[in-house]
Amino acid sequence: MEVFCCPLKTRSSGYQTFCGWVSEYKKSGQAGFKGKGIVKEANVELISLKKELADVKMDRDILKKAAAIQGDCRKN
Repeated sequence: MEVFCCPLKTRSSGYQTFCGWVSEYKKSGQAGFKGKGIVKEANVELISLKKELADVKMDRDILKKAAAIQGDCRKN
C-alpha cells in the first residue's frame, strides 16, 4: 500500500482537491485523469455520437445554403 504525504496540512479546498485526486487515482489509476488523451470507456460512445451530430449539422447547413442558392437562381 502506498502512503501519500499530503503537503497541505489544513482542511482547505486545496486539501479536498488533493484527496479527490488520490481517491480517483486509487479507483481508476492513470486513466482517471483528463488531459492525457485517455477516455473512460463509458464516454467513448458519447464522444462518437457528439462528433457524428456535429457532422450531420454541418451537412444540414451546407444543404440549406445550396437550396437557398438554387432557389435564387430559379427566380432569375
